[in-house]
Amino acid sequence: MLTRGTLPGDGNDVQENILEDWLQEWLQDWMLFVNSNRRDLELAKKILILSPEKLSYVGTRLANLQEMEGLRENAPMEYLSLYASDLGDYRRLRDLQSTLQRLKLLRIAPSVKGADQTLVDLTHFGALHTLELHWCNLEAAPLGLQALHVGAGKDVEDAAVWPCLTHLSCQKTGLASMDSSLTLLPVVETLDLSRGNITAIENIQVANPRLPPLTATAA
Repeated sequence: MLTRGTLPGDGNDVQENILEDWLQEWLQDWMLFVNSNRRDLELAKKILILSPEKLSYVGTRLANLQEMEGLRENAPMEYLSLYASDLGDYRRLRDLQSTLQRLKLLRIAPSVKGADQTLVDLTHFGALHTLELHWCNLEAAPLGLQALHVGAGKDVEDAAVWPCLTHLSCQKTGLASMDSSLTLLPVVETLDLSRGNITAIENIQVANPRLPPLTATAA
């Protein structure tokens, strides 16, 4: 498996190791599913559904992949050793990364109904047309949608624009207001903030004057 470092061996990590093993098995099955449905996913014929916890794990594994590929120039022998240790896993992760970068429809929602406190990071998705975030932890960000677009600890100015995202649904996310990260949604047509804590929409238009006229509707 492509990962660097190991979990500590004390008794407090037993449960984490069990969860890690379960997520590894899930990821192998899920990558096969994504690969077998790649064409439909890339052509927006199917929507990909993930829980925040599983999204976080996928992000971790893809970050490991990127870290390993960074060794190609700086530490080629270590890179070749990691590459040869699990060639199949490497290829599956590369294929997965390619598919996610072309994905059009994505829904993030907890496996069990109720708010999930796992932070949402969509670094690996750049071509989305429709994004649905239900019961996700977005209010942990300092402001509005900042964590969604940028990732925790980064500035909005460092983020890339979502050039294709026309439909964004953030139901039951706890958001109370929007921020300047709305400028990263230049072509959005539908912005669903229902069943949350939004009490006014004036600041949404102020945050991004390029947005089309928006109206509030009852949930």
